[in-house]
Amino acid sequence: MIAALLTEKTQNWFAQFSWTQPPLLQASGSLILPAWINRQPDWRSTMQPTIRLAGGFIVTNGAFRGITADLARGHFFYSNLVWQLPDLVVTRPEGALALADTENDDTKSYHWHICGVLNPEAIRRRF
Repeated sequence: MIAALLTEKTQNWFAQFSWTQPPLLQASGSLILPAWINRQPDWRSTMQPTIRLAGGFIVTNGAFRGITADLARGHFFYSNLVWQLPDLVVTRPEGALALADTENDDTKSYHWHICGVLNPEAIRRRF
């Protein structure tokens, strides 16, 4: 199972999501392994910067921290320690949100762009 490959922090982040049916996920990726040596490599400095991921997902009848959505879909990219979620669309009964996110694992900076309609009561006391 893929969960064994994730850090505890990442597992805790994913634990905030729920759904009635598993999401549809398409992904591809690569990384450069260090030279074969008899000691464990420094994951953060040696291997993480070489990771490349790209994919897309669709989730129906899901939730994040209890905030429900009829549909969530988008694409994701990871390269050079930067996550990009350029076209996330979340649909709820009152309308839809279009979101874009860029997060830098190295600097811990992030930028969100959010546009759309959301009932404020849906997120009240959730964050």
